[in-house]
Amino acid sequence: MNGRVRTFRAAGVVAALLWASGTFATDAGTVATAKPLSITQSVEPRTVHLGEPFTRTVTVTHARGERWELHLPAEWGDFELLGQERRRNDSGDTATTVFTLKMSAFELGQRTLPALQFEVTSAEGVRSYSSDTATVEVAPTIRDADAKNGQDLYDIRPPEPLPVPSYALIWALLAAAAVAALVYAAYRWWKRPRPAAEVPQGPPLPLDQRTRKMLDELRAERLPAQGRIKEFYSRLTDIIRGYVGERFGVEALDLTTTELITALRDVPAPGLPREDFARLLEQADLVKFARAEMTPDDCARALDFAYLLVDRTTPPPAPANGNEPPLR
Repeated sequence: MNGRVRTFRAAGVVAALLWASGTFATDAGTVATAKPLSITQSVEPRTVHLGEPFTRTVTVTHARGERWELHLPAEWGDFELLGQERRRNDSGDTATTVFTLKMSAFELGQRTLPALQFEVTSAEGVRSYSSDTATVEVAPTIRDADAKNGQDLYDIRPPEPLPVPSYALIWALLAAAAVAALVYAAYRWWKRPRPAAEVPQGPPLPLDQRTRKMLDELRAERLPAQGRIKEFYSRLTDIIRGYVGERFGVEALDLTTTELITALRDVPAPGLPREDFARLLEQADLVKFARAEMTPDDCARALDFAYLLVDRTTPPPAPANGNEPPLR
């Protein structure tokens, strides 16, 4: 009888230890990993041809106090990212954030899309979440029926002889042109007008006026109409980062987008539309680093937002009595 009692007691202790270890493991996982209310993803179309674009959509329903950010991987393997869009809709105590990735594939067969990594920021701190993988079927550009009828890709052509002409006369003409250009440049330098005495400059313009002047100059260059979208976003974000850094005392030009958004949480930034500002920086990163496609209308909206950000964060002028009102 005593042996059975000892056996039951030992079994009870083992069961209690197993239950406690499972509970602690669950708690530790909960602290490190975010839990959305629901998450779904889809791939459209499910079957694409080689190099044809398709869309991967991830919809996350989460608490309103959370902000979900997608961390793009450095390498996509057999895939290429063509563009990304992030939309958020708040409703009551919950919010829905939709991530849309435009992609293409360059390997045939059923391909597995990698899991996506998210950073979740809330009052509880920063947590992470990893989505499930997804699949897409990549078909060849030549249909089976055409292949059976003898239609196929052309094979690589053999090398052909290429005569190499002599460029001696061209080099001689270029050398003569270079000498003539140097002589003309020396003549112009000798005949140059002498600089007038420097006029003393007045005090520098206020920060908001300097920033608006740079935005006006960027608008006047009409870079989007010339197809220079990447150059436009690079110039725009440099201007607005410099303004935000000088206005709120952060090293905005030396930080990544995520580091800058995190740094702004620790400083008072009255009037700053944080969500829209973060969205502008994310959009610019996609254009500069992921070759995302933006239209001139997208560029115009981004420039209008830059003017709006300066207006909202510029302190009003001090009244005549010297009592400075608070920032709006």
